[in-house]
Amino acid sequence: MMRCNQERFGWIRRMAAGIVFLLAATAIGQTQHNMDVVGRLPDGPCFGSTAAGRYLLMGNGACLDVMDRDGSTALARRGRVVLPGIVQDVAVRGDRAFVAADRAGLHVVDISQPDAPVVRGSVELEGNAVQVSIDGTRAYVSCGGGGLRIVDISDTDAPAVIGTFQTPPFYIYKTIVRDVHAYLAAGRDGLRVLDVHDPRNPVEIASIDTLAECLGLAMDGQRILMVAGSGHCSMIDVSTPAQPQCLGKASVGGIQPRDAVLVGNRAFLANSQGMRVLDISNPASISEVTSQNLPSRSSHIILAGDTACVASESGGLCLLSVADPAQPVSLPTVPSGSVMQRMVVDGDYAYVVIYDRGIRIIDVSNPSSPQYVSEFIPNTYIEDIAVHGQHAYLASVMRGLTVVDVSDPAQPATVGFLDTDGRASGVCVAGDYAYLANTAEGMHVIDVSDPSQPVLTGTLPTQASVEDVAVRGDYAYVADGSGGFCVADVSNP
Repeated sequence: MMRCNQERFGWIRRMAAGIVFLLAATAIGQTQHNMDVVGRLPDGPCFGSTAAGRYLLMGNGACLDVMDRDGSTALARRGRVVLPGIVQDVAVRGDRAFVAADRAGLHVVDISQPDAPVVRGSVELEGNAVQVSIDGTRAYVSCGGGGLRIVDISDTDAPAVIGTFQTPPFYIYKTIVRDVHAYLAAGRDGLRVLDVHDPRNPVEIASIDTLAECLGLAMDGQRILMVAGSGHCSMIDVSTPAQPQCLGKASVGGIQPRDAVLVGNRAFLANSQGMRVLDISNPASISEVTSQNLPSRSSHIILAGDTACVASESGGLCLLSVADPAQPVSLPTVPSGSVMQRMVVDGDYAYVVIYDRGIRIIDVSNPSSPQYVSEFIPNTYIEDIAVHGQHAYLASVMRGLTVVDVSDPAQPATVGFLDTDGRASGVCVAGDYAYLANTAEGMHVIDVSDPSQPVLTGTLPTQASVEDVAVRGDYAYVADGSGGFCVADVSNP
């Protein structure tokens, strides 16, 4: 039997809040740096890529990887440079790559020696650098909530901000520059057109609002395709930049298209499900030609000849032959790292949750040189992990509890699972029992004495939604969402 006692100690919360306030006030101006990073695996999601002759440059977390595409279908990494921020986008001019590195601003990388790329210059920017376009000796950097920053790159060793466009609440996702005009994907504020003939003083000359967030743009000649949330897109005539005209709108399905490329009468879209190909020959009647699902959410797309290169975040850089746009053919994917969320360390290994890619096992026996060991990808999303003995216990979003044998970390394998109602969000193990936080269905107690056959032995209903659970001794401590904090007696589960 389990007993649940819930107490709401208002005075304790007020006292704790006061203590936190005093500690925070004391800490202001007294920041101390008494910790140093001794080891790092900088690989992460792929958010952007570009072509540079025979090479592809791709973001891989905080790394810019130089991939050789010498004619074979498989790409080989030639070089890598690690940056202080996440690679969001990259553009190339000559033998220099210009990298939008999120909170670390704009970095200029010398790629003249593909085996040994090196940073030559950088500039800090307000906001998060999420996209970059090059026009002559100017880099136009979309900085999200920080607006647009125009950077002089005539001296690539010393880039310098010379112009700014920032009118809250614009959030700039992407900028395209043609001649003396810049076209901005400005989120809920739609398409903004700027006159940038004087880059030190950009001036807005036109705008078009959208029904949803404008997340991306593609341009071909005098046409711009705006892609917006909820699968909408609009074709815009910008032959007269100060008077853009909407030629047609369409709902093409899918979820949140983020980027696009226009080539003739075809548009290639990257969205949360993969890639979609549209027929835009009649702007008033845009239609889908085909679609290709990819391993993870896609946020960026370029064409390198007849190859579509789709940045599929945790799914890496996905390559597809689009020689026949109606029948894309998958080519080998260049793997990347992933968004690492939760983890647990057991002995010499760290077990890291990659929400949409399962778990990754990392050897941390040498903290200064962590090494990837293996990856385990179940057919569901993972929220949390606990390791006990030779098994890892996964809280699976739509599958309840999954038990994985990790006795050989190089070859993790499923040995058992228990489907449960609800959405599992947390798990811990004590003795022969696993305690599963199962949101609206409460907390489940599962007998895992035989990991291949987990058995539900008890359920604790709560007032709200169990988000996490921890066990010590005879008690389980439950985070019950808006229902507060709950302590359960599990001496007899």
